[in-house]
Amino acid sequence: MNTKSMFYLEIIGKSHETFKDYLSHISEDILDWKFHEHTVTARWIISHVIKDQKWFVNLILDKKGRSKDYKNFKKLEIEKIIAIFDEAMQENITQLQNISDEDLNEIKELKGYPMKVEDLLFEYINHLSHHGGQLAQIMNAWKREQRA
Repeated sequence: MNTKSMFYLEIIGKSHETFKDYLSHISEDILDWKFHEHTVTARWIISHVIKDQKWFVNLILDKKGRSKDYKNFKKLEIEKIIAIFDEAMQENITQLQNISDEDLNEIKELKGYPMKVEDLLFEYINHLSHHGGQLAQIMNAWKREQRA
């Protein structure tokens, strides 16, 4: 593995751990709570992240597979959700292990726009950060409501 590719895998690994840290602070009470009728729940965000991170990997590696369909995700407790997240993200890292520095310059198409694999890896990292921030916002709003 080349140093530039290793850098991306290291940052992706750290992004997975950071998102998992958010998950470890979510109580069962917060999973399905909405701070506004038009917002999504923490459970929806987590499910979305698991599915879309797999979608990014499939796009990068030219795979046609879909992410696993987790039955009854709406009823799972946070410990099981964290285990599913861990399993899915470890699978993503394993699949990305063989990316070389040359592969980083390969052009893929994301929603009609040509992008280098390197840029897609940044999108992967940004996606985790963005939704981790949403989880933090939900947790803070829920705590404020509990204090009110």
